[in-house]
Amino acid sequence: MNNPELNNLPPIKLIPLNAETASFPGRTASTRPPTDIRWVKVLEFLRSNNLAPNSRKLYECELKRFLAWSELHYHELRPRHFALYKPGFLTSEKKTLRLAKLKMI
Repeated sequence: MNNPELNNLPPIKLIPLNAETASFPGRTASTRPPTDIRWVKVLEFLRSNNLAPNSRKLYECELKRFLAWSELHYHELRPRHFALYKPGFLTSEKKTLRLAKLKMI
């Protein structure tokens, strides 16, 4: 292949992609954690229902606590997991504190 146009191309430079050389100067690494699909589904649920503002805040707060407690993937959640969480949620002292918190909102 004696094409004169091909002879004028610069040589190809291969760059290894390992941990030491993967950082680019002038670019900051993204430290944002990945989006939790479970929380996205909670927000979809809250937006799809016509809830009063206080009810929405309570649902959001408690569902956030449930997701932190469960640490299960979205597709693994079952009604029994909510049942396991419910006894801790419904203790009288915690329930009183949550209701007091809602009244402050």
